[in-house]
Amino acid sequence: MPGSLTPSRLMDQPVLCQVIVDGVIAERWHDWFEQMEIRPDGPNTTCLRGKLPDQAALLGLLQRLYSRGYPLRQVTVEQSTI
Repeated sequence: MPGSLTPSRLMDQPVLCQVIVDGVIAERWHDWFEQMEIRPDGPNTTCLRGKLPDQAALLGLLQRLYSRGYPLRQVTVEQSTI
């Protein structure tokens, strides 16, 4: 089909992602982000890193961060080979 886009990665494949947000995620919220390693990333920033089953799960993670009021600083996504 002319003008159609070909995705460079499949949306239903596992992804390794790292999300950096402004703010400190309180310990009580860590269970809400169970798939992710959560650690401080400098003064008043938090890094979440881990493998998610697909891009829909990444969207869910970003929605949870948004609903808790954490502004995004950086999102890095890589196709998982595992």
